Amino acid sequence: MKIGALLSGGKDSVFALHAVVASGHEVNCIGHISPEEGGEPDSEMYQSVATEGISLVAEALELPLFLQSSKSKSNCSTMDYKPSEGDEVEDLYLLLDRMKKEKQIEGICCGALLSDYQRIRVESVCNRLGLVSFAPIWQKDQKQYISDLNTLGFEVVIVKVAALGLNRKHVGKLLEDLTPTLLTLEEKYGVHPAGEGGEFESYVTDCPLYKKKIVLNETEIVLHSDDFSAPVYYLKIKSASLADKDSSGNEDFKALPQMQQYRSDEKAPVPVVAPTSIQSSSGRFLSISALSGENLAAALEQLNCKLRENKLNKADIVQVQLFLRDLSQFNTMNAAYSEFFKGEPSTPTRLCVEANLPVSQPFIMNVTAKRAQNSNSLKVTSRSNWACSVVGPYSQAVMADDDLYLSGIIGLRPMEHLLAAGASNQLRLACSHRDQLIDLMASRWPSRHQCMYSFITSKDIATSSSRLLSGDSLGSFSILVSCLPRGASVEIAARLSPSGWAHYCAAADTLLELKEIIAERKNEACQMLIFENEELRKESGEDTLETEIDYFNYLRNSSSVCKIPVAGIFCDKMKERSYAIVIEQLNKMNLEA
Repeated sequence: MKIGALLSGGKDSVFALHAVVASGHEVNCIGHISPEEGGEPDSEMYQSVATEGISLVAEALELPLFLQSSKSKSNCSTMDYKPSEGDEVEDLYLLLDRMKKEKQIEGICCGALLSDYQRIRVESVCNRLGLVSFAPIWQKDQKQYISDLNTLGFEVVIVKVAALGLNRKHVGKLLEDLTPTLLTLEEKYGVHPAGEGGEFESYVTDCPLYKKKIVLNETEIVLHSDDFSAPVYYLKIKSASLADKDSSGNEDFKALPQMQQYRSDEKAPVPVVAPTSIQSSSGRFLSISALSGENLAAALEQLNCKLRENKLNKADIVQVQLFLRDLSQFNTMNAAYSEFFKGEPSTPTRLCVEANLPVSQPFIMNVTAKRAQNSNSLKVTSRSNWACSVVGPYSQAVMADDDLYLSGIIGLRPMEHLLAAGASNQLRLACSHRDQLIDLMASRWPSRHQCMYSFITSKDIATSSSRLLSGDSLGSFSILVSCLPRGASVEIAARLSPSGWAHYCAAADTLLELKEIIAERKNEACQMLIFENEELRKESGEDTLETEIDYFNYLRNSSSVCKIPVAGIFCDKMKERSYAIVIEQLNKMNLEA
């Protein structure tokens, strides 16, 4: 892919450039935002110190440079950016628009490491321009990152300091020499060792991709703010030049261990459902199971009516489970789905699986909505080495009070957004993505209980899937289906909470055992998704759930149930089971139904 790189000249953006090159992309230009009238204005988006040295960075890289001036003014300060005339983000739009038109770039890479503010704004502009956003060092461990910079031969000069323990004497020093000091300050004062709290800024004078080295001939240290505990100093480059260097090893960095992580690696039966069931409690939650119809747009409008009836809105939807009769029709349905959530500040998580529905039933949808006291969603659209990015109208994760919902996760290589080779590699990658999301969203929980299961397209992967998904999960199993999104071999479904009773999944060998599980929830409002291994049930001679009408009587009227016959249900040691159930408890806050 042809990529343009946003460069400040600092370590983060230059390292990100190396990462996308190491992953096999072609970088054909760089872009830079500079302050309109020089100086060192405050900006949460752009580094302006040492901006006078950006032309030498472009020459050292032998890449064309696109410049855009900015007043560094922020008119939209909310985390979720909306286009605002005069905002500094609109300067970025003008820059990337020119780069796209003149160099035909397809994507942009930036050096966002921990800043959601910066990442979200770059993603917003890329989305408007139809560009793929790359943030290859997103969420990278800071200590490991500094170690990688030093090991790879990055010559990083500290050009600004603004933190307790850093002062004038540290300006102009090399990051490699200052690393011990930064690690000490981290222990003493909580300083971010990579400067992600604004503690310092940098300028790269040499790195593997530079064809020539940058030499700072004359500099001046300027006092910007005379704060008693943390004075702000920055380095003004008055004269600099390029010097020849041994470039024979310029491409060798791609083979180093620090860069390897950025390189490329290598039909379900027909659902039988209970009638649509809706439950609510004081307007706080809504569960709809088996929502269907001739087209998704009409069903979504029906959903919208139910939300309004229960004094909820689209932003309260936390998860959607979508079963399609034919995944080749996904794009058509996704267009309607996207239109439904268009303009919403947050979107629910989504799980999508193909099911062998009759022609008259192109889809079945289960929906859960909650009016949470505290809610936040995660939607990272930039490609990085951290975890798989979002490519549609859904969130990777939604935290609603103390419930964490994850979208269905498949084993895509995060930088290329391509499936890993082989089912085992896909499974390991999917588990890695899952762990990264959980660590970021639920790290505050001293203990957490996981309800996890997977969809697989071959029973050969069932054993390894169950082993990797078990851990501290309250029951886990693998459901055999015929097709998954993008032709994946495995898709992980997961929910978490501090309490194991809120989210629960289990497998059962007999109908009696399943009914006992359901009976335990008879005083609760729940959403239940039941998988039935029809072939195994028939062999056992048991009646169907529909024959055992009283199984619904165990539940409160506000509960909803969806039953899906499947080709196989596997647990540990390849044991095949007759039933599996996933339970979402909706009234755990003791609200009246």
